[in-house]
Amino acid sequence: MKRPVYIWLLTLVVAFIYIATLAFVRIKNPEKIQYEAYRRWQETYLVRKNNKQTRLGKNS
Repeated sequence: MKRPVYIWLLTLVVAFIYIATLAFVRIKNPEKIQYEAYRRWQETYLVRKNNKQTRLGKNS
């Protein structure tokens, strides 16, 4: 008789973990997209002379 209770409890725990993971990924995705777009722009258009000087490259 106790076995179905354990199965339902395990199912609820797995479902909660799955939903929490999906929610976390959905919340963090816009930040990651924005960061990656900025990083690609930076690699394409900025030229570093040294640690303190950065300027726009020829492509701008």
